[in-house]
Amino acid sequence: MDSEIKESISNISHDLRTPLTSVMGYLQLMEDPNISQLERNEYMNIIKDRTKSLQMLITSFYDLSRLEGREYKFNFELINVSNLICDSIASFYNDFTNKGIEPYIDIDENAPSIIGDENAVKRILFNLIQNALKYGESFISISLKHRDDYIITTFANEAKNLSEEDSKCLFQRFFTADRTRSGKSTGIGLAITKELVEQMGHEVSSELKDGRLSIII
Repeated sequence: MDSEIKESISNISHDLRTPLTSVMGYLQLMEDPNISQLERNEYMNIIKDRTKSLQMLITSFYDLSRLEGREYKFNFELINVSNLICDSIASFYNDFTNKGIEPYIDIDENAPSIIGDENAVKRILFNLIQNALKYGESFISISLKHRDDYIITTFANEAKNLSEEDSKCLFQRFFTADRTRSGKSTGIGLAITKELVEQMGHEVSSELKDGRLSIII
């Protein structure tokens, strides 16, 4: 566990340092009096994007800390999950297009509403779609089914380099999924997802089959 904690801290530091280094680099470029206004505007837009990413990352660390400390306040109400999923998928339209992926979508629009916190559900959907986009190369599937008295939501994507053992550890606080991939990531989005789902009284699990990872709620 100690080695995993150290690795996680290292990855968190990496994720914080990367956008900061980028911002500092573009700020230095903007100090050049010879750059054009067009270049200056381009650098400014990049800086804005990097700072937004940094803000989201810091917010994620804070939210996970609050969730684990049971300090996160939920506002429970009836929620139409079908509508929220469709809205969430639509918000990622450009991301799917840029990656050349047309997701397979199977949503039961007649599924009953659930009791939950709307902002928490939106955060869960955002995290899972973002995760599928990050690792799915050509296949992403999103489905919502009404079975008996349950609403089952499944997010699936390719995960050819993920082992069966690691697929069962994706939601662990200090687990680093990128041990099986190139690059670094804190994996904090899935840890937050697990906490949100379970603290609203639901269940989340992962399943690896034929090189495809499914996250099921």
